[in-house]
Amino acid sequence: MATITELPTYLRVELDAAGATEMLATYQEAAVRCLSKGLTRALIVARDHDSSVHQELRSTLRAMAQAGCAAGFRFALVAEDPGTAAIYEAAAAMAQELGLDVRAFATEAEALAWLHA
Repeated sequence: MATITELPTYLRVELDAAGATEMLATYQEAAVRCLSKGLTRALIVARDHDSSVHQELRSTLRAMAQAGCAAGFRFALVAEDPGTAAIYEAAAAMAQELGLDVRAFATEAEALAWLHA
């Protein structure tokens, strides 16, 4: 299950147990909201423990880089599961190579501090 919430200063996406199709749809919905509304901050928090369903984040980030994000856009990733954390770190590195400011964090507090710095 996923929850996407537009807060005053950022888009918050919380992911829990879901299949790969639902996870991809959630990543894509978050990307569309960021791009269409010109949002400059986004946070994804993965609370599930099935890293295999997070592989599609890379394709979503590639699409966001091609579409062009708002100036100053920042995207923070947090995962409770070590496997998902590794996927997020690799996705963040790939996104940075494409010019996006995406970073993976160990805690939500660290991610929020960076988003609002």
